[in-house]
Amino acid sequence: MIKFLKLILLMGLAASLATCSREPAPEMAPFISLPNLLKSTFYHKAGSYWIYEETATGFVDSVYVKSASFDTLPILHPGSKEVISQKEGFRLQIGSSFYGNEVTVYSEVDCLAASFRPTAPHHWVTYEIRLNANRVLWATHLFTWPFTIGRLEPAYRFMGPSQTWQADRLLAPFELNGQTYDTAYSTITNLDLTRQAQEVHRVYVPGIGEVRRHSVSQGIDWRLIRFNIVP
Repeated sequence: MIKFLKLILLMGLAASLATCSREPAPEMAPFISLPNLLKSTFYHKAGSYWIYEETATGFVDSVYVKSASFDTLPILHPGSKEVISQKEGFRLQIGSSFYGNEVTVYSEVDCLAASFRPTAPHHWVTYEIRLNANRVLWATHLFTWPFTIGRLEPAYRFMGPSQTWQADRLLAPFELNGQTYDTAYSTITNLDLTRQAQEVHRVYVPGIGEVRRHSVSQGIDWRLIRFNIVP
């Protein structure tokens, strides 16, 4: 009987020690904000515009923000549907005078990666062309954050593995049309379905947005000549 009681006590002590030594499970971040670089580069208020010139032809394109929204959105538990966190997000409707179309640019975030793997890319900015209100025609990622030079990833998760996006280079400084920028980010989409399925190189400057878009296979090279950002 004494041996049995000792065994019970030892088992209880072991369980107690295991409970005390077990670390609490990590919790999702209560609020996932958008990095300032993404907000300053890609979120712009209605009325903002950028004027580009195509170097070979002299054609001019005016790209302008028709509407813009920036919100704090709930993150729901996939099972219980309870609100477990919140995130920032934006959505823009952007028009082009040259192409005569309207596109959507919006932010996305992998909430689990943002909470538990913050050094891995987990924020995306996506460019989308719709056939109608219910159907996406083409889409591509424009940017990911953190920006990991050399990283190659699917350009858009629903469009197949052949379309890839790459964080190419950090340009510091960067010169374009006689203007010098302190920092610029270069990206490559190897098969950009939003641009006639060709390789497209883009350059972004924080606080401004896209300053160059070079469609390599067709030699189309749009360069920013002036802009106006609504504060």
